[in-house]
Amino acid sequence: MNMNVNVSDGAWMTQTAQGWMPGTRQTRISFYDREVQNLKRTEEEGRPIFDMVVFIKKVPPGDKLLEIDRKASKRDFMQYPQEYELYKKHATTPVVGTPLTAWPVMTRAQVAELHAMNILTVEDLANLPDGYGQKMMGFQNWKQKAQSFLQAAKGQGEFERLQAELSKRDEEIARMKANENASAELMRSMQARLEAIEAEQQAAKSDGKARKASVAI
Repeated sequence: MNMNVNVSDGAWMTQTAQGWMPGTRQTRISFYDREVQNLKRTEEEGRPIFDMVVFIKKVPPGDKLLEIDRKASKRDFMQYPQEYELYKKHATTPVVGTPLTAWPVMTRAQVAELHAMNILTVEDLANLPDGYGQKMMGFQNWKQKAQSFLQAAKGQGEFERLQAELSKRDEEIARMKANENASAELMRSMQARLEAIEAEQQAAKSDGKARKASVAI
């Protein structure tokens, strides 16, 4: 179905303590090929003629009514260069986040229900406006679970980052201590060498004085 829909900014707004702000949902963009009938050539040649046309699909998590699926334009290619490059490489736009299929707290049936609403990741669920709760039983509970999961995962990531930084610091301290030990050992070796040279010079002076005294006698 060829839909050329302009979605108003209001569809992507969410109410906060500071007023209406841009929503946090991330629309997934992808380009793909579709066979479209060329009516002029079909009439000229008396048989169905189709052209392969590049289409763009914009899928907002949470509402299929806002999904856009239409013929792509040069402006689309310029506006979404990364997704267009993926299309040209015959790849699909990757889903960013934790897939619901990898979230063990949901059943397959629940995942399928959310997939039907274009909610594919835990991030999608956590960031949905509260207004979508009427479309899903237990929405607020699931949204809270998703937010808690992401917060816990963030905390774990921060902990692992801190552990890595502490490990790096310990390695740096150990390296500096090893360098200090090596420098101290080098200084001791040089000091011992200087003392040996001074002792040799002193012995040579004493030997010279002894020889002079022997000649004088």
